[in-house]
Amino acid sequence: MSHYAARNAQGHHRVHKNDPEAIAHLKREHHKFRKLVDRINAAKTPGAKRDIAVELHKLLASHIALEEELFYPAVKSRGLADEVKEGLVEHDIQRFLSAQIEAMDIADPLYGTRLGVLGEMLVHHIDEEDDEMFQEAKKLKLDLDAMNERLETREHQLKAQYARTGRIRTPALDREVRARNAV
Repeated sequence: MSHYAARNAQGHHRVHKNDPEAIAHLKREHHKFRKLVDRINAAKTPGAKRDIAVELHKLLASHIALEEELFYPAVKSRGLADEVKEGLVEHDIQRFLSAQIEAMDIADPLYGTRLGVLGEMLVHHIDEEDDEMFQEAKKLKLDLDAMNERLETREHQLKAQYARTGRIRTPALDREVRARNAV
């Protein structure tokens, strides 16, 4: 049984008073992910896991879009290109697994396993961002407080899109977003 949510109050995972608003925003989402992964791991039935996974998929699609459309291009332009490349590859794997899980029958014996692997990969990814990328981003000359306004605006747009369509279009194949993140 995992207890990933306990990390939310530890070290760089905590939202600190001096964290720029954009980083605080992304960390609060990371807190939600750790809690969701714990809930999935504690769920006793495939149906219960699926119900929590639906929430995870929605938050993951939105979070990836926010990072790839706004945060990653800004920090890449200031020297964090290697970190952005790694984050993009991890996002691609998360999207792939998420899509596989969404398409699976919950009776499939691999359903819980794939969901567990996605959770572990996701926690590893967000832990690295909290511990490394966000710490480096704080040192850059970026207005991360102003960026938070753009993050919140985009997040509202994504939630509205989900309310209309039941899906969040992520930038997986969006050439413009990929071009901005290319190194």
